Order: sequence, then C-alpha cells, then structure tokens
Amino acid sequence: ASAPTLLYVGLAAELHGRASVALVAVSFTVGSLAAPFLSSLVLRRRANGPVVWLLCALGMTVGWVLAPWSVAFMMVAQAASGLSVTALEGLLDTSIAGRARVGVTGALARGTAGRALGSAAAVALLPTALGRVGLTPMMAAVAGLLGGAVLVVRRRAAPRARAARSPRPRR
Repeated sequence: ASAPTLLYVGLAAELHGRASVALVAVSFTVGSLAAPFLSSLVLRRRANGPVVWLLCALGMTVGWVLAPWSVAFMMVAQAASGLSVTALEGLLDTSIAGRARVGVTGALARGTAGRALGSAAAVALLPTALGRVGLTPMMAAVAGLLGGAVLVVRRRAAPRARAARSPRPRR
C-alpha cells in the first residue's frame, strides 16, 4: 500500500512535471504532522487493531486512484498517505510494545524490519505493474481489496466485541 507514497518523486515528475515534486513532498509532511492526532484518537477509543490498520492501508491507497488526474489530487493522495503511513507505524509500534513483556526494543525492531521488507517488495513491483496496468486501475483494485478486507475483519470482530461488552450472567 505504501509503494506510490515511497515512489512519489518519480510519479509526480512523470505525471505532472518536476515542479510538482516539492508540492507533493510538502503534502506528505502536512499529513504526517496530523498523524499523532489520529493515533491519539484511535488509542483513546481503544480501537487500535486490525480494522484500524486496514483503514490506514486504505488511506494510503485510495487517493492514488485520482492522483494522475491533477497535481491537486496527487497532493491530496500524498497528504492522506502521510497521515496514514505515519499513524499506522505509530499504532503498530504501540501494539507491539504493549504485547512485548520483555525485549520491547527487539520486538519493535522486528516489526520495523517486517514493514520495511513489505515496502521494499511493493516498491520493486510497482514499476512493473504501472507499465502493464496503470496507476489508477491498479490503485483502485488495491483500494477495493483493502476495503473488502476491512468489511470482513470488522464483521468477524463484531461478535467478539459484543461479547466482551455484554455483562456476564450471575450465578
């Protein structure tokens, strides 16, 4: 999901000219600066988990469907990516650190390495996919898959959440 974000310099220059690169970079920064507010909201609501993580991945991708159409859309896509990538990394790290009884630093390092490996694979595959399919259809498909995954995971989590909130019967 992060590949277009990580390859934004090439995408911006190719799609909208070199002058767009700085604008798109600033957009990512603005989005990433808003991420702590989103992360705090998620943590206050005790919603940090797979549904929110998938929503962050969806936030990384959905804007890229329209990014080829104008610099403004690419800026929105990159701002949404900055918000989503940065929030996701913080939320994942919070979850990893909370689950690690000992060796928190090692657990965080493993989590970061896993994310880096996934991003590297995506960056390696994106140019080939773009050449064959194009950015808009590819990102629409990825966003659709992520949206479907959100629905499936949320539906599966709903009965457990209701059971956890319902009072236990007295004996």
